[in-house]
Amino acid sequence: MPSPDNQNDRPSPPEAQRLRQEAVGWLARLSDREATIEDRLAFERWQSQSPAHARAFQSIAEVWHDPGLDRAARLVARADSVHDRESLAVRSRWKPALTVAACLSALLLGAVYFEVLTRLQADHQTSVGERRTVRLPDQSLVTLNTQSAIATAFDGTVRKVRLLKGEAFFKVQHDPNRPFVVEGGETTTRAVGTEFVIRQQDHGDRVTVIEGVVDVASRSREGTKERVSAGSMIESESGRLGQARPVDASMASAWLQGLLIVDDVPLAQVLEEIRRYHPGTIVLWNQQIGQRHVTGTYKLDDPSKVLYHLTKTFPLRTVSLADRLVLLF
Repeated sequence: MPSPDNQNDRPSPPEAQRLRQEAVGWLARLSDREATIEDRLAFERWQSQSPAHARAFQSIAEVWHDPGLDRAARLVARADSVHDRESLAVRSRWKPALTVAACLSALLLGAVYFEVLTRLQADHQTSVGERRTVRLPDQSLVTLNTQSAIATAFDGTVRKVRLLKGEAFFKVQHDPNRPFVVEGGETTTRAVGTEFVIRQQDHGDRVTVIEGVVDVASRSREGTKERVSAGSMIESESGRLGQARPVDASMASAWLQGLLIVDDVPLAQVLEEIRRYHPGTIVLWNQQIGQRHVTGTYKLDDPSKVLYHLTKTFPLRTVSLADRLVLLF
């Protein structure tokens, strides 16, 4: 097993946040007096996936045992349920989970903001839940999705945009003398006049072409390039390009209208998407329900309302701390 101090084992910031969210769910699950041996075995499988998984759980567990934060969480639980006996019964059973939730809130309070380096590099950026359209010097349009940032570099020979974080839609003005190039985390996308979306994911980039044709190349594997046409998308993982495949372009770009459209998608995956637009942290404790599938159209401008509708669709209860951390169980 690699050394915990090996920097190559360190996950990206989005991946580290996801691991912390999963770790708090496991800590709540194992702290429940009804936890079973199957729960313990499932946790061991999760923790053994990588050193990063084990470190994430250890960091949350250390905060869990902080007596000051434990007392604070219990006070919050009592204050929230003074006038609601049913809520008090739920919170009484879930005090361990509430304690973890309070601890995780403290750990993740700054996670919704951009890293300082990204802020310094960015020419344009958006905050949580924000969308913004920017007109570039060549009259091309860029729409930034939630928590996204770009840097631009235009000269007489090339139009270059760097996607520093998040997701962006590009509507490119035709200019045969100056190619339009977008650098993602792992890919370079080259277009002349077209419309496409690039999204940075934990494992790599995803490029979806809405109109026209683009050439997508790997930044780390020289000579690796794929041509992607309208109605298709391509993803990279660890610098390796996959194969272009058909996609519903209207669904892939629905966020431009503030919508999330899903068709037979696991609930856990839907929640992963909603997290991008929610100002706090969402933790799904019931992993079995997370495998059940969802079909529907949801408004991303009100992620709390989306969560409410999902709890009415599935057998889920919620515990919320100031809407900054939502625990689904």
